[in-house]
Amino acid sequence: MIQRSLYVVETGELTGLRMTADAEMLALNTPPGHAWVDGAHDCRRFVVRLVTDDHGEQQAVVDARIPARPADNDYQTWVWDEATGDWRVSPTLAALKIERSKPVIEQLEAIDVRLVRPAGEITQALALGQAIPSEASERLTSLNAQKAALRQFLAEIAAATAESLDAVITARQVTT
Repeated sequence: MIQRSLYVVETGELTGLRMTADAEMLALNTPPGHAWVDGAHDCRRFVVRLVTDDHGEQQAVVDARIPARPADNDYQTWVWDEATGDWRVSPTLAALKIERSKPVIEQLEAIDVRLVRPAGEITQALALGQAIPSEASERLTSLNAQKAALRQFLAEIAAATAESLDAVITARQVTT
């Protein structure tokens, strides 16, 4: 006996129910509007299509199901994956830019924390009418130069194309 899969005649959708039984048992276990097709078929990957053969009779043929493609958005698109027989999410260029920008933004935030001390020392000296401490001024200038370089890096990431994004990241890693 061969295993059979149950499907809805009107739509061709496989139900997921399978049975190995003789014709009489199959007939007893066939709900109205349903029929059996030979083989054990995955209802997520296949659908049944009725075709008319050379003798004018309809035959059930199992075809691969290609589910509807999910909608893209600004951060993800969908590509067909033959191995799984389903759509696979893929990040868009915008999503990749955000991902690549995160470490740079974290570096900027870390510098902002380090800016507090020299900025406070300079502000205090100005408020008290004292000379600005040269160490604080040099440190503040250095930190602001680092921030400017990181902002330039963010601008390069934002301007990158899909083809140049990896090169922009790699070039900056080599030079820093």
